Amino acid sequence: MRPEICMRGLEELNLYVRSRNKRFDFSALLLWSVLWACGAQAQTPDTGKAHVWDTYVNARFAYSVCYPGDVLLPQGEADNGDGQKFINKDGKAEARVYGSYFASNGEDQSLKKTYLDEIQSVQKNGFTVTYKLLKADQFVLSGSRKGKIFYEKIVLIGGIFKTLRLEYTNDTKADFDTITSTMASCFQTRLLIKQKLHKRTRK
Repeated sequence: MRPEICMRGLEELNLYVRSRNKRFDFSALLLWSVLWACGAQAQTPDTGKAHVWDTYVNARFAYSVCYPGDVLLPQGEADNGDGQKFINKDGKAEARVYGSYFASNGEDQSLKKTYLDEIQSVQKNGFTVTYKLLKADQFVLSGSRKGKIFYEKIVLIGGIFKTLRLEYTNDTKADFDTITSTMASCFQTRLLIKQKLHKRTRK
């Protein structure tokens, strides 16, 4: 399906949901079916290498992410509905995407503290952080250890963390650096519809 059709479908879906005060009905489902048929074509730039891009939508935490369905195989949504793991066929790369609540227990639970805690956590796991970026509502970390590379993007919206994390070996770097960049760009964290939707099944 042509990308311009996909983009128009997304725009119409957002306008429709706003007009219905975020209520979900059959018409919205039809629009979603158009977007599923698009996969991630409307959201992903040219990667320089042909991949079959699909989209995973999480209804519980209202986010979506595109992924190369010919490379990363979805392992099924977690029982609690927070997200999903994707792995490649030889196990050299995996991606995880999930949502979690921003708990406050009276201590300093600012995004900056979470950012600093996450840096300490990945360092304890043996990674050297080579890139880090902190913004008002999100942060990004990446680095490496003994032949493995990691990338993590965490966005905080309305008291919910929405996380995208990838790990892959050095020998897959040429392809997965680009895949990671594409997935990070199409990681949509402000979806309007939170109701449960049927996931598209690849044929």
